[in-house]
Amino acid sequence: MLRRPSRLTRAAAKAKAAKSTLARSALVEPWHAEWPEGARWMAAGLTQTANEKGRLLPGLHKLDVERDWLLHAPATFSEHLRLKHHALDASREATLRSADATHGGDSLPAQREVLDMVLEHLPRRFPRSFSLDGRRLRVHVEGAGCEYDVDEWREMRPLELAGLLLQEDLVLMRAEPGGAHRVQAAFVVFSFGRVLERVGMDLEQVHANVNRFPSDLQKPVGRFFDKLSASAPAWRTNFGLTWSPSLVPTPDRYPHRASYAPEATHNTPGKWMMARIGEVGVGRAVWLKVEYQTVRRLRGASDHALFTVRTYVDPLHTLLHVPAAARLLAQNMRNAAQGDFKHYLGIDDEEVRGAILAYLDSMHESGGGGGGPRAQQATR
Repeated sequence: MLRRPSRLTRAAAKAKAAKSTLARSALVEPWHAEWPEGARWMAAGLTQTANEKGRLLPGLHKLDVERDWLLHAPATFSEHLRLKHHALDASREATLRSADATHGGDSLPAQREVLDMVLEHLPRRFPRSFSLDGRRLRVHVEGAGCEYDVDEWREMRPLELAGLLLQEDLVLMRAEPGGAHRVQAAFVVFSFGRVLERVGMDLEQVHANVNRFPSDLQKPVGRFFDKLSASAPAWRTNFGLTWSPSLVPTPDRYPHRASYAPEATHNTPGKWMMARIGEVGVGRAVWLKVEYQTVRRLRGASDHALFTVRTYVDPLHTLLHVPAAARLLAQNMRNAAQGDFKHYLGIDDEEVRGAILAYLDSMHESGGGGGGPRAQQATR
């Protein structure tokens, strides 16, 4: 005898369907196209870093590869490509790196597979921007038009070409016999710095400075990579607060972290932050950083997984007309503040956290528009 679904089951199904609709909106549809890109994720309710008790959450979702794997935006592509070329020219070793020589293994077959995946995907998914004629790939984006001989790059520089066709950072993880998952190769410009030292690290080492990662995420993330298959890729988003408008890491991106911070902020990051807020207001001192991340197991080089990171950085005042994003960002901050993760985010200083939350609450309470008196004053 078939049972009628319970109200709880029906509610869960509705919530799942609604979440799928929101994901489609945030990813590919012209959904509030005037909104800043990072705010779309917050407004959609798809970014939750910690629960109400401060416990970190993996936040993984099933990935629709055809629709959502790579997020190409012609309007910003040429600028992102310029930044990638600049990073390579400034320090190739600190931008594009493999651990083959230092930690063993041969990642070239995996890198070639990644390039093949990108070449197969882009012309089909974004035919106005990319076309493949035999072994020649053409980029048709205004300000970034060019042509590549694929075979010339595929032999020894496959990950570099893949990265130059995308707005994402690329990280290849390799599973080792002992169970560790190590960063085997990377082409990273936007999402994080210190690429030179991170390549060769395992997941535990990469996240050594992330408060609560060992207690909350190390085991579930390890199990996820152990079970990851080529047929079941995943995606997630996270958020951070930065103090720099730069899309690439700069010393003032995270003034509370000694490895990044300007010398003047090492001992008094909270005072530096409040001074900055006093100069320009919360809305222009703080920036919302959102990362859209995907993970795919390779089919050929199956001991490797490809991790992609698309980074968005928006000034906080651009959330004035997105009250839902302001509310959910405040909720994320309050959840994170319940545990040690607040130190990693740089919101452990109560005065700094209070100023940012008051600003966000003002935007939400106003329902958008001018952002309320406090929000208007903060943004100047």
